Amino acid sequence: MDATQKRRMKKVTTVHLVLTFIALVFVILFAPALGFSNSSHPSLPLEIWVYFWMGALVLLQPLPVLVGFILQHLFSGLPPHSTVVSLGWLVVILAIPFWSYCFSWIFIRAKDWLNHFPVLGKRVF
Repeated sequence: MDATQKRRMKKVTTVHLVLTFIALVFVILFAPALGFSNSSHPSLPLEIWVYFWMGALVLLQPLPVLVGFILQHLFSGLPPHSTVVSLGWLVVILAIPFWSYCFSWIFIRAKDWLNHFPVLGKRVF
């Protein structure tokens, strides 16, 4: 991999992480409002807004969701404050930058591969 691809990967990784943290902040800010509403049903616009950002977070970071799902089923019998469960959360958190790096690698490789097939003599991507 040459230096240009590495620079592009750094940019894509940075943008991917920033978008992930924006979605995470919105989920953290608005998700508690669903549980503390005055009525038995929270307001529909708030619920739609929370689920939109949760969906965006899952689309941006599928690996931590998958790892969390697997760890939840593996350690479901343990108390929530055990050391193993805490280490599981650490693994999920460390999977976020790892997936951003993997996504940038896949994105840059796919873009470079697609540019090998010019359309009408011009690069598409």
